[in-house]
Amino acid sequence: MKVKIDDIIDAVDFDSDMSESFLNSKTEQVCLFTDEELRAAENDVDLSDSAQWYCEAVASAKHYLENQDEYLSLPEKYDFNEYRIIEKFVVRVVIPKQSQMLAQSIHGKGASDGLKLY
Repeated sequence: MKVKIDDIIDAVDFDSDMSESFLNSKTEQVCLFTDEELRAAENDVDLSDSAQWYCEAVASAKHYLENQDEYLSLPEKYDFNEYRIIEKFVVRVVIPKQSQMLAQSIHGKGASDGLKLY
């Protein structure tokens, strides 16, 4: 399966309490559905007066609801623990002196103040 990592990152970054992101394993597309689109798809809302883009979004949401086995749920941005990721990286640094310096920089008073992830 080939998926652009940027598409996954964008979906995770856009994550909100009012939407969910998935990867369609058949089309290899990243899909984001808002709660409103999912409700409209569940309830077969009349979309005759809706914009075309909204109709297409609801149709995609309906496909998801009818074929959930084709979709993989993407993690939410709150599923990531940046500090644990950095700790795992520090342990993998092969030059002992560098590993030691990095480990010291992420531990102790003020360590989190100097630690910025972008």
